[in-house]
Amino acid sequence: MGVTKRITETVMYLPEDDADAFDSLIIYIYQNLLPAFPTEKHPATKEGSAKYYEEIIYPLLVLAEKLCLNNLANRLMDLVQDIGMENYTYTSVRTSYCMTPAGSKLQLYSVLMELYQLNSANPENFTETWEAEQVQICAKMACIYPEFAIDFVRLSWVHRARFKKSPVPDAQVRDGVKAFGRCFFHTHHENGVCHLGPEKAASNDP
Repeated sequence: MGVTKRITETVMYLPEDDADAFDSLIIYIYQNLLPAFPTEKHPATKEGSAKYYEEIIYPLLVLAEKLCLNNLANRLMDLVQDIGMENYTYTSVRTSYCMTPAGSKLQLYSVLMELYQLNSANPENFTETWEAEQVQICAKMACIYPEFAIDFVRLSWVHRARFKKSPVPDAQVRDGVKAFGRCFFHTHHENGVCHLGPEKAASNDP
């Protein structure tokens, strides 16, 4: 497609990107607004928020990371945490590794939430069937996405002391004591100020 055709049609073609995500990006740039939630299509339920993640947040987050729009990506990660906390919705490990590049904050978040679920489960409720199912799920993910296995082992080891304590650190919480800190899933330039306030973000590199 030549430049002339693009100009005459006044259309920008982004074959690799989600059209709705691009629309959301334009709204964010010009109006400083994130995609609305809840809505009629995405109600404030576990199912509705999961669908909102899949259809709205993930594609926009991918675009934000691709364009190095750190502030937008940081705000989206906050939104993932807040909606997850309010509606008991966890991110999909499979989707995060399928859609985002290695080292994505969404991948980091999804693995830490998986570790939170495993370590915070009540041992009294453990059954051989449940344990076998969890092993199968992790094994299947490791076969499909080897990087998941690497991240799972690495984060289990790095934060092993934290996961042995009570309460188990919940990645949904932006608290350095109860979890990993408010900017753990953010990307900031050196000496940059977080959108959450002027407090300098602590170094929380995983």
